[in-house]
Amino acid sequence: MSEKEKNVRTEYAGRLKAYRKKANISQEAFATAIAVYQPYIASVEAGGLSIGIDKQEEIASCFGVRYYQLGDPDFPIPSREALWGSIEAYVKAAGIEIGYLKSKTPGLASFMDELLQSDFFLEWRLVTEVVAELMDRFGLEVVPMRVSDILNQKPRNLLIEVKKVPKERFNLYRLKR
Repeated sequence: MSEKEKNVRTEYAGRLKAYRKKANISQEAFATAIAVYQPYIASVEAGGLSIGIDKQEEIASCFGVRYYQLGDPDFPIPSREALWGSIEAYVKAAGIEIGYLKSKTPGLASFMDELLQSDFFLEWRLVTEVVAELMDRFGLEVVPMRVSDILNQKPRNLLIEVKKVPKERFNLYRLKR
């Protein structure tokens, strides 16, 4: 990436990723610690999502630093041990149950596979329809972005056709014929 293409989001994304990597914590585990979904962390780390100051402060607090220190490229990243201590203290202080997010979408891939084996995908379906069906059949609360991610990953993407709909936020999906 050239200097011209860098912006505040991509610089912040790089710093966040550096902190997370130094702490040796996965995106999913970090997302659980701050009570968000993993795709949210992935979007922030990709520089594609602009986050507010409150969320920046929450992320920084989890690492045991101030929001302005997290974004400062000249501020040294604390040791792995210090980061882990801060993450554990943050999780305990916030009273966050570690399994919180996993219980909201337990084994989503297996439920999606079951849905793919049914007759549900014989017709074109919007992601919002898939979300509603997952709720009706399995009682799962899932965000549309997570469903899109699962459907676009192998081996599911080999089983379905994707159709882009003009002026729609989400694609249409159906089983390949």
